This record gives sequence, C-alpha cells and structure tokens, in this order.
Amino acid sequence: MKIAIVCNGQLGSAIRSVINRQKNRFTTEVVCTWFDDTAVGKTLSEGALPFSSFTPEHIVENHDYIISNSEYGVTHALGNALTEYNTLITINRTDMFHGTGKNIVDGVGVFSGLMDMMSAVMTKEYSSIDRLDYYVGMNPNMWDGRTPIAPNLDPQLYRDIVQSGQEHFTEVSLRSRNYIAETISHSLYLPYHSHTYSLNWLYLSRKYRDIVHSSKGHLYNHTDSYLDLFCNVNGTKFAQPTNELYYTRIPATQGASAWHYAEACCVGSWLWQFSNGEIAKKEWHPKDADWGLFTKNIFGKRFQAAPVAA
Repeated sequence: MKIAIVCNGQLGSAIRSVINRQKNRFTTEVVCTWFDDTAVGKTLSEGALPFSSFTPEHIVENHDYIISNSEYGVTHALGNALTEYNTLITINRTDMFHGTGKNIVDGVGVFSGLMDMMSAVMTKEYSSIDRLDYYVGMNPNMWDGRTPIAPNLDPQLYRDIVQSGQEHFTEVSLRSRNYIAETISHSLYLPYHSHTYSLNWLYLSRKYRDIVHSSKGHLYNHTDSYLDLFCNVNGTKFAQPTNELYYTRIPATQGASAWHYAEACCVGSWLWQFSNGEIAKKEWHPKDADWGLFTKNIFGKRFQAAPVAA
C-alpha cells in the first residue's frame, strides 16, 4: 500500500509518523512518501520530497492513497488525476468534490469532519435536536500565563478563524471548570449538518485568549499539550427534554502537538477502514461515516467520547 502525503510543516510530519509507527498493524506493507509543498525559499521538512519536482499525475499514478492538506488548486489537481484505483483523502477541505463519483473522502480532520461524525453518533437517540454547541480548545499541560501557545493549524486557516471570532465572549462551565468561549463564524470550517449549532474556540481564560490573539499569526509548536473536544446537545430523547455534554481529550503524542496528532489519527482511521475492506472505496463525506468503525481501530479509538457531567 503506497501512500502519498502532500502537506507542509509539522502536520505532514505527524501524519507520516503516526502511520509509520503503526504500519506493522496493517495486513499489507505500508510505504509512506511525503511531498512537502512548502513555498519556495522555506526549509524543506526533514525526509520529505519537494512537491514542485513532481506533477499531480505522477503522484497519483504511483500511489494507492493520496492525503492532501495543500492549497485549493493543488488538491483539485490531485482529485482530477484520480483513477478508479486511487483514493484521495483531503484534510480540512469540505465540499470540494461533491458529485464527482471518484474515490474521495472530503474534509477529514478536526474542522469539520470529526465534528460531523461526533454529532451523528451523539444525536442518534434523539427524536429532535434543538441545538448543538461545540467547544474546541488546545491547551498546554503547563501554562505560566506568559507563553503564547497557539493551536498548531495551517497559518492561513488559523488567521481566518481568529479574524472571524466575535469580539464578545461568553463564560461557560464544562466538566465543572470555567472557560472563555469565542464563536467561530468562518463558513469553511463549520460542521455540515442541518441542526442549529455553534462552533466555539475555548480558552483557559481571557488572558490566555489575548496572548494567543496578540501573537499575530505566529504559531508555536507545543508538544506537551492536550486537545479538548466538547459537544453540548439539547433536544428531546426518549420523549423527554434532555441536555447532555459529550467530551473527549486527545493528548500530544509521538512528538506531535495534540492538534496535529488528532488530524493524523483522523487520516489513519480512514486508511485503516479502506485497507481492511471495512468500507467501500467511493465518494465520502465524514458525516456519512460509521462512528463505530471509525473509533474501534488503533487510530480512531483516540476519539471515543461519552456523556459526562457538565
């Protein structure tokens, strides 16, 4: 099984590392090749090949699975080059390939594919949903009040999220701890479903939020961190008005930040399901995934979530 990773920076490294560390678990030999698409003049990531030296057609022709976290044009070129034998997995790119009929999983990752899958399983016993509220926060294990630890996202994606945040805050209590929540309104990163919902960035405190915003887009790789994912569900369950809070925590692992590790595990779970014949190769949106299949393997089990006391 030949896998091409088209991605720059620490996310590409995390994906390669997570897959390679578990390649003995697969029933077929796994070979990962990382094509770094970092802009010209930047330092090439260790062990990666320069994407600019290859065509999308060449990459598709020589790999069974292509994982892309690249710019819109590059991802589309890879998708257009697919044959019936290849599968493309895109990260944080949603609704790019709807209706193509090709083997594509579109929009894998924390924003918003994982949210789509989580909401599907959390709401399955509800006869109606009044509202969903998502809270996502990446926090250091140790925080001194001065060190600006920002989520390790693609820089443009993070700038979009920060700039789309509302200039008013709400204080929320989740698992008996108080946080500052700020709404994300950028449409590209919102989950895809019909319920009334909000997606909120979660901060340990107002001071923490101000430090992150004042970093002006400069991101920090923090490998001693954890990613908190909350989903607050309001609706009718078993004919009764019900409110439940679902929660999962993902730690930093294998030298990657918690965020990058979560993204890499999302990719790994889809690869596992495809390679073991658990799901068909076809056009997928994460919202259509089987949560049980997604979370039972070595990669997806990181995302198992359950109701907890608010």
